Amino acid sequence: MKKFNDRILFVLLTVLFSLVILFALSFLKNTGIKKINSRQSALLNPKYNITGFTLSSPDNRILRAKNIDGIWGAELYDGNESLYFLMDTSFVNNFIIFCQKVSDFNVISESGVSKKELNAYYLDDKNSVCLSFSDDNGNTVSKIHFGALNQTMDKIFFRTEKNFTVYSMDSKIEAYLDTDSSTWCDKNMIPECLYKNKADTDVILSGKKISSLRFSKIVSRNRVDFAMASGIPYRITDGSGTTYIYHFSAATVDGEDCYVYNFLVKPSILFTPAQKDFISKLNGLYCISEWTFKLLDSTSE
Repeated sequence: MKKFNDRILFVLLTVLFSLVILFALSFLKNTGIKKINSRQSALLNPKYNITGFTLSSPDNRILRAKNIDGIWGAELYDGNESLYFLMDTSFVNNFIIFCQKVSDFNVISESGVSKKELNAYYLDDKNSVCLSFSDDNGNTVSKIHFGALNQTMDKIFFRTEKNFTVYSMDSKIEAYLDTDSSTWCDKNMIPECLYKNKADTDVILSGKKISSLRFSKIVSRNRVDFAMASGIPYRITDGSGTTYIYHFSAATVDGEDCYVYNFLVKPSILFTPAQKDFISKLNGLYCISEWTFKLLDSTSE
């Protein structure tokens, strides 16, 4: 009788163990962790001379970036209005280099997935972040949709525009998939892209080197509640002959007290007509702290 009970116990344990294994395998399959194979490739072929890119986010914000004779400028459209600003050249260059670098891509589904499965990866047109690059002829040379992160947050799912094959890659690309202007803008109070020679960096305002000061973010006017103007505008002319005119105001932005400014740039003859045209469109307000403002305000010294 004891041997019979031992056999039954052995059979039950074997069945239970098999069920646990089957459950674990089905879980891995359903979560997309299992990969078919991997390959090495790049998001962007380095043979192309990239002069522009576009980022479209699920919240209907569109960032259009363009290289304007060596200066990177952007238009951010939020569905209601456009915000124009100068971009951080180093950040943009690092972004393009990252996309041109050969990386390991995991192939999640070789033959493509259904529309329902595409939604599960957040790779449908509605929920994905779409990135496209254009060359100096205005042709779109790469268009990619990015979706959700995997469970360990170290990989991000993506697909190309041409097919529904799902891949995953290093999630570091996520740092560049933000359409917020503060991610991409040149945060120097005198944007570095406007310097025409190193001597221009020695611009002094109220006894302080303004080129070393930075703003925290750039916003559209509809996010600002003005308190009071600071008084006489600040006017600066740098070594290349470019003039900057700053207007400061105390304000509240997104519920926080700060100072904001807008500035008018009168470019020197060293700028091209296309550059001058874009600079004339700059329409954002730049946020700085009270501490930064006091460094600039000669009346507080």
